Amino acid sequence: MNKPRRQHPMWILYQIGKLIKGFTFPVIIFGLLLLRYDHVWAKLGILIPILLILYEFISVFFRWKNNTYIATEQVIHLNEGRLHRKKRYIALRKIQHVQQQTTFFHRFFKTTSLALQAGTSSADSAINFEMIPLEEARRIQALLENIDGKEDQHLEKKPVTLHYKMTWKEIIMIAFTSLYIVAILPVILSIYLKIDDIFSIESYTNQFVQFMTQSWLVLTIIIAIAIMLSISSGVLFMFFRVGKYQVTSDEDHIYISKGIINTTFFTIPRNKINGVMIEKPMTRRLFRIVTVKLITVNDQLLDNTLETDILFPFIHEQYGKQLIEEILPPYKVNEDMTTLPEQAYFIELIQPSYILVIGTFLIFFFWPEFWFIPILYALYLILKRVMKTKQQRYIWTEQLVQMQTGTFSTKIMLTKRKKIDALVIDQSWMERKLGLASITITSRANPIQETVMEYILASDATEFYHWFQQK
Repeated sequence: MNKPRRQHPMWILYQIGKLIKGFTFPVIIFGLLLLRYDHVWAKLGILIPILLILYEFISVFFRWKNNTYIATEQVIHLNEGRLHRKKRYIALRKIQHVQQQTTFFHRFFKTTSLALQAGTSSADSAINFEMIPLEEARRIQALLENIDGKEDQHLEKKPVTLHYKMTWKEIIMIAFTSLYIVAILPVILSIYLKIDDIFSIESYTNQFVQFMTQSWLVLTIIIAIAIMLSISSGVLFMFFRVGKYQVTSDEDHIYISKGIINTTFFTIPRNKINGVMIEKPMTRRLFRIVTVKLITVNDQLLDNTLETDILFPFIHEQYGKQLIEEILPPYKVNEDMTTLPEQAYFIELIQPSYILVIGTFLIFFFWPEFWFIPILYALYLILKRVMKTKQQRYIWTEQLVQMQTGTFSTKIMLTKRKKIDALVIDQSWMERKLGLASITITSRANPIQETVMEYILASDATEFYHWFQQK
């Protein structure tokens, strides 16, 4: 078990594929620019990217050969480097974040990606195994579980509770409200244009259009088939993306798993959670559907597109709030929030709009026949500012602050007083005259989470300041 191990040999091919993907476009552009010139220096310039690519390809092999690891019951030993060698030792008991992703490429070779993050912000605290056998990933995770067991020898194993499992109904609703059902249309159009460029099928297209328009029955059947294919493709896309999505937790961690072809599993330590964000997009407000995110200091280890901060990507608002309280008892959503005073509407509406002023001048000077456009834009601004003021709400309790912001789409942010890193209270000249103030709170997250609440009563801002001082 103490023999040094390397990543799977197919990791070399995996890395070469990533290099080809990254180098292809810039190399082609660079080469075409230089080939326009007959000078010797231009020909020599072509050698630069060739040598760079050759160096990167050769270094992939040396990285695979030299990067080894030994995972024992207490520590992981890492030997890294191509030419410059570096050794790292990370204690298993320090590891808090575990993230596993299995793509189709990994699945084909019975491998997976495993990322481990120690509870520090150091660059050397992360361990990325981009392609190791599934059995090896299970062995490493078993070692991590045994560490917990050894530290709590006299305690039973922490029970894991299943809180949420995505249903087919929710997958279908995501596809409809996210407009994935129309995603197939640009794909079909793109395929048609490419085929037409090669085989010139315009005449066949015209014949097909004539055939459809000859009979209402035929046209109706074809439209119905097209709608069914569009809906099926959208639902299928969402199924492969978020199928088998489930959320479980124990005393110390929250566990999230998802995916059918590309599967992902990651953990979120409870002590790294600095708040909760409830987002309600405009397209889903009618159905009262929200997205629940966690404000965390967790690093995204494997891929920035994995969205490791999302707790529930799609859930009914009331059910989501119930689950938040179930999983994170301190973060109880308060429905009775304080709205902004009437003065806030006045100060919001009198804010100048330079786009409206400049646009009105240009239209009336050059295109007076479009006089109605500035009026429509002015009405839109008024509606937007009224909605913004109406949507902004806030409340704070003994240990928790809750703020709602947004216009047509809204966000509700909840965080504990002890998780707030900075508080800023400011007043403009107009706010002072109207007895208003604006507050900005900042919490540690990745990236930094900053929430602004404008035009609240100055007395409330003062009270909030004293509340924050008690931290």
